[in-house]
Amino acid sequence: MEKNTTYVQEHLDQDLSVYIGLSYGLLTKQYTKFSEEVKQGLFQSFIKHTKANVEQYYQQKKEEAKASDLKIGYKAPDFTLSATEDYSFFNLYTSNSEIIVLDFWGSWCSPCISGFPKMKEYYNKYQDKALFVGIACNDTKDAWLKAIKKHELPWTHVINSTKNGKNVAALYKVSQYPTKVILDKDKNVLGIYVGETEDFYKKLDTLLK
Repeated sequence: MEKNTTYVQEHLDQDLSVYIGLSYGLLTKQYTKFSEEVKQGLFQSFIKHTKANVEQYYQQKKEEAKASDLKIGYKAPDFTLSATEDYSFFNLYTSNSEIIVLDFWGSWCSPCISGFPKMKEYYNKYQDKALFVGIACNDTKDAWLKAIKKHELPWTHVINSTKNGKNVAALYKVSQYPTKVILDKDKNVLGIYVGETEDFYKKLDTLLK
């Protein structure tokens, strides 16, 4: 593999490099470095097909770079995701709520489900003071909607996407579920909580009482 990578890097003006890149999954990372002659050459159709993947690859890298700054006191990155209503979307930065809770969860996640009663309690307690947003991850639309109905979850719900640079879980560096993020009205991060923890609810009480 190392030899193939080296060959491609050293022969960016040859069609053979495109062939090797296609065969060994190297084309996406090297696309922008190929000469124009190669891009318009024998493998032109393959390269054009790869272009969309290249753009998605660099968008993902851009998001990961942004996510490295997601810390308490930092501004959270914006996102737009599909909501439960047909053809509707939720955009973070258009929200005017004083406090915003982002709950990354999944219909398949036992700890998430076990935490719903407490989340309902706090939603009922503070729904007039805070916006609660559930972000379903690694879910199908059908499983997501069924879980919302089954567990009677009354807050705003959106579903994460891994397409076209919209992977909000990656953007926020979420790797464990549930993960809850508390933001202020300016979208600054006030707290990040992994797993079901009383610290999250104590923070809400401190902010909203």
